[in-house]
Amino acid sequence: TMQSLGMQVIRNIGRMTVRQAIELYASGGPEAIVGHAPPPQKIAVASHGNDLDAPIHGKDEPCTSFVLVDPQTMQFEVVQVEPADSPTQASVNAVRAAARAGADVVITSGLRPECCQALSTLAIAVAIAQEGTTVRDAIDQFRQGKLSPAP
Repeated sequence: TMQSLGMQVIRNIGRMTVRQAIELYASGGPEAIVGHAPPPQKIAVASHGNDLDAPIHGKDEPCTSFVLVDPQTMQFEVVQVEPADSPTQASVNAVRAAARAGADVVITSGLRPECCQALSTLAIAVAIAQEGTTVRDAIDQFRQGKLSPAP
């Protein structure tokens, strides 16, 4: 229908925000969008530790850090979450830390509905893993499609 109205349709665009698509189109037309290679995916796993063998934090505990992983290479870095005086502020700080780190996905054992909404608004997917699962196992389960999306 859109094509019959003379509108150009660009398909199969992945991992790009609306802003990025508009900026790319404005700078180089449809070819710039189609030729765009998205950056490597980054997965932030809420954890108790600083490596791939660290366990995922408990769902009733505030998130104090993420292990940010490139699932293709398994290279990682640790992202600290700014401490807070209240559970609500701790949640805001965790969302902020994941977004600033460039995460495309957050894996956690559970999160507050408002955090899920904020992450969704930022185009960051959320997957739920069993409490105590290691970061490495959570990444493997995510790649295999075995983790549940956040409700």
